[in-house]
Amino acid sequence: MILAIDAGNSTIAFGLINGDSVVGHWRLSSKSVWTSDELLLHLEGLLRIGGADIAAVEQVVMSSVVPALTNLIRDGVRKLFDSEPVVVSAALPVPVKVVTDHPGELGGDLLANAVAGHSLAGGAAIVVDFGTALTFTAVDAKARVRGAAIAPGLSTGFRGLVAHTASLPMVELSDPGRFIGTDTTSALRSGMVNGYAGLVDRIVGGMREELGGTVTAFGTGGEVAQVAPLCRQIDRVEPWLTLRGLAEIGRMVSGARDQST
Repeated sequence: MILAIDAGNSTIAFGLINGDSVVGHWRLSSKSVWTSDELLLHLEGLLRIGGADIAAVEQVVMSSVVPALTNLIRDGVRKLFDSEPVVVSAALPVPVKVVTDHPGELGGDLLANAVAGHSLAGGAAIVVDFGTALTFTAVDAKARVRGAAIAPGLSTGFRGLVAHTASLPMVELSDPGRFIGTDTTSALRSGMVNGYAGLVDRIVGGMREELGGTVTAFGTGGEVAQVAPLCRQIDRVEPWLTLRGLAEIGRMVSGARDQST
């Protein structure tokens, strides 16, 4: 069993991976004031509530876009499992090749998305990750990560809009059901949700043309359910795709270590 951890700007996602199946998954808020002991207690509690056998966890694999959280999670994992987590980066042996101008800049989460997307598609893939940032990762049929696109996430963009205007309220962002809003709430929902669906379709469509051939586009991330159903270019929704990719990288790292001993 592999415990995969994806530490983002807003949430930390945890997933237990058994073979190809995500058998348990949880999210915690990415608090800036966590201590390693607090994280340990929360993680241990989530695993026990989920009926997971901590002793069955053979490996912990993580990605993090928050440097401060990286060290906290690493310390918590050491205390709970008495082992060192695999921190994903382009320097590890992975089943894709990063061919961008600066491979070291590619985040572990985007690398995991590329690995899982290519594996699930059996070829070229685009992974759209709906989180604090809206990210697009493109991997071609030869398993080469060609690059990415990054925009503010749905909630991030909306909070920025409200913060910089005097009269626009915070509303729940859901499918507006129409394009022409008849009041402030429906107008905001149309502009934000329909607008982001259009943004996704525009970028994914352009990436498809640049990759060429058959390309499968995946939607994943914490806000995928709000936007992906309105996107014509999204082929499949895999809410825990990043965790799958982390687990696949972890298995490859273990295999490489076994061969070297």
